[in-house]
Amino acid sequence: LTSPHFSSYSQGHLHVSMAATNLENQLHSAQKNLLFLQREHASTLKGLHAEIRRLQQHCTDLTYELTVKSSDQTGDGASRSSELKKRCEDLEAQLKLKEDENTELLRELEQKNAMITVLENTIKERERKYLEELKVKSHKLGVLTSELEQRAGTIAYLTSQLHATKRKLLSSGGTSDGSPAGSPALTSYKPAPPKDRLPETPRRRMKKSLSAPLHPEFEEVYRFGAESRKLLLREPVDAMPDPTPFLLARESAEVHLIKERPLVIPPIASDRSAGEQPSPAREKPHKAHVGVAHRIHHVAPAQAPPEVETLAVDQVNGGKVVRKHSGTDRTV
Repeated sequence: LTSPHFSSYSQGHLHVSMAATNLENQLHSAQKNLLFLQREHASTLKGLHAEIRRLQQHCTDLTYELTVKSSDQTGDGASRSSELKKRCEDLEAQLKLKEDENTELLRELEQKNAMITVLENTIKERERKYLEELKVKSHKLGVLTSELEQRAGTIAYLTSQLHATKRKLLSSGGTSDGSPAGSPALTSYKPAPPKDRLPETPRRRMKKSLSAPLHPEFEEVYRFGAESRKLLLREPVDAMPDPTPFLLARESAEVHLIKERPLVIPPIASDRSAGEQPSPAREKPHKAHVGVAHRIHHVAPAQAPPEVETLAVDQVNGGKVVRKHSGTDRTV
């Protein structure tokens, strides 16, 4: 009941987690690229501004030098002035080129910032969608977990009814000679659901149900041997999931003592004549009881000595069913 659902929803949750991790990695990579570009542009702008200041200072120095030399020299002042003007024009052309380059770099920076903004918005939108899907799947997983717990409680309740029915059949088999089949003690018995065990997480319960082994149910039939002793046959039927992980934890084995009521008539010897007519009580078949998980046919046992006692112990220990019996009970 639990393995396919649990594995499918675990794989879906893992895929969502991996997708979210990939998106986070892409976001970190984009942020690192943005920081790198900003640092590169900042360093470029810093260099350009330094170059502009240097050129301006150089131009100022040349202007000052030209002014000083023009005042000092009168003969070749015109040629010197033209040379300095030409140099200033060259420097101004270089400055204009640097400014154009700076403008182009600023335009590229704006475009890349716009692209980074679009990528961040896309990543946020995808992250929001994945979070919504994760919430939906988490809610679905919670619903399935609650349904699983409800089914586990139902299995535990049905198992308790099954055990109660078995005990009822065993006790009715031991007392069928002295009391009728529809006695008030048996008809008034009502199986109750199991008591609440200690709080347990759904993960631990699913882990127990997955690790617990499966074992078949047993069909119990009574028959008689040659020495009029009761033989208990246990034959495996179709296997069903083991409900023991959902049962209450038992500190000790539950012991049921099945005693046969003393007979009013003394027991008949084994060497009786073949032509003896059987009693009507022995010919009367016992009613077949329909259990919760399977059908058990029960036959009324024959009269046995009053000192015959059968001790049956059903203990659930680590997924194994241990059945003990006394010396007078033969178990196959």
